[in-house]
Amino acid sequence: LILNNGSLVIMRMVGSACNWVSGDYTRCGFIYIDVNGFKKPNIWGKDIFEVEITSNAIVPQGAKNFYDPDTTCVEGSTATDNLGNGCSAKYLYE
Repeated sequence: LILNNGSLVIMRMVGSACNWVSGDYTRCGFIYIDVNGFKKPNIWGKDIFEVEITSNAIVPQGAKNFYDPDTTCVEGSTATDNLGNGCSAKYLYE
């Protein structure tokens, strides 16, 4: 989906059984949001964010036991696991 403000939203189901375990969650699919659409930088945690679709909720990446924001969303860090995965929860919870 391309929204009126230029944001890009992609929804992906991984299975109707909702049995893909990640951290404390069992996933059914994902929702990816690129807040500025096709414009750069197209980097996780900068302009691309993800939420997980579970059987009864949507959960931002970086929620409990799922890509810890303290290690995966650290501005300026060059650590190998600092890929921006936990930024969705970090920014929503701030």
